[in-house]
Amino acid sequence: MKDKIDKRLFKKKIFITTTALVGGIGTFLKDFIKIAIKNKSYIKLIVFFSRNSEDYRVINYFIKEFPQIEIVFIDIKSNNIIKKIFEISLKSIIFFKTIFDKKPDIIFNNTTPETLIFIFFKKFFFKSIPLIFQFHGAFSYERYGEEKYFLLLNDNQFIFKKIKLIFLRIKFFVRKFYDFLVYKNVDKIVVFSKYANNFLINNFRINPKKIFLIKPGIFLLKNINVKKINKNLNKIKLGFNNKINLIIIVSRLEPRKGIIEAIKALGYLKNERNDFLSLLISPMNLSFNEYFYNVLFFVNKLKLGKNLMFINNPPPKEIKQLIRAADLLIMPSIDLETFGFVTLEALASATPIIAFDIGANSELIDRNVGFIVDVIQPYALKKKVDYFLNLKKNIKEKMQHECLKKAKSYNWNSYFNNLLKISKIN
Repeated sequence: MKDKIDKRLFKKKIFITTTALVGGIGTFLKDFIKIAIKNKSYIKLIVFFSRNSEDYRVINYFIKEFPQIEIVFIDIKSNNIIKKIFEISLKSIIFFKTIFDKKPDIIFNNTTPETLIFIFFKKFFFKSIPLIFQFHGAFSYERYGEEKYFLLLNDNQFIFKKIKLIFLRIKFFVRKFYDFLVYKNVDKIVVFSKYANNFLINNFRINPKKIFLIKPGIFLLKNINVKKINKNLNKIKLGFNNKINLIIIVSRLEPRKGIIEAIKALGYLKNERNDFLSLLISPMNLSFNEYFYNVLFFVNKLKLGKNLMFINNPPPKEIKQLIRAADLLIMPSIDLETFGFVTLEALASATPIIAFDIGANSELIDRNVGFIVDVIQPYALKKKVDYFLNLKKNIKEKMQHECLKKAKSYNWNSYFNNLLKISKIN
């Protein structure tokens, strides 16, 4: 495919690097590549991935969806962070000749493992090419929270638990230092929210002058009827009972995403009403770990079998259809939510949102489009959901229209133009 690409036709040449194509990063990259192509940019996507963790269907999606760009997949076999960095370093060398030859206007990094390698080579070989890092969240903090959860869950012996916690803390500081080196040495950092901006300043002491807040965009549904939003018709098309309240949760099943808190809230709700069906959608293949079994435990304990449906890794198009049909989206994250792309999807689908007051949620959600739950507690979440379901039809319809109105303020052209603007190194 790359032999057919005439680079003289393009306004900008952008190299994108990442170690992930799933979750929020995957959602971002799909839409960013679309807008870059629309703006006549030459794109080279370099993906460092692990056969054990990456979803091959997502890889195939990118290949089929974007035949007009160059895509290179580099298989990384190691899961150990030090070995992974070393392996990425060796396998990255083959690209640096490409960088010299093609001279991209921007190198756009999205994850830390590969970025430090590019920083090193930039200092010696291609100083004039701007290295821009899109911050999606701190890997060190996210992994520490997850590993600590499983450690406390599984190890019952106090002395061993204490020792393991010490080693876990050491691992966290090593990872945090690695993250710090990346944030400190890239030319510019782009964040999606004020929360992310403050997180970098407060936890990594990054110079505020190198951090740029640029809101991402969302592609509005072309065939949505702005004047008359018909949720019931959308439910029928997907085979659901149009008389029930359809509640949707789209999230990976991991501790910081608050799935157990959401399940408990739905259990409380079921004790008072039975007119709802909740869909728990995992946008990537489920990991059958202790957290997943804990989720199942509470589903069974609270007897939610008839009110809850698991949907594992559906196609992106199907997720959009389900969000569009839903009456309500619950965003139950309890920690480190730097931005929620599923929230943008809900806004663009005229679906109100309820979320806990953590991270960037309050920047995206106001009383016009949903509700923020002040206390991270399942019963408090249940009360807000119940309150929303009891609202009069005309109020719900007004919120749906407000969702669409707010979604229009997130514009990909604006994001892309601002990215190009800050990419000029002073």
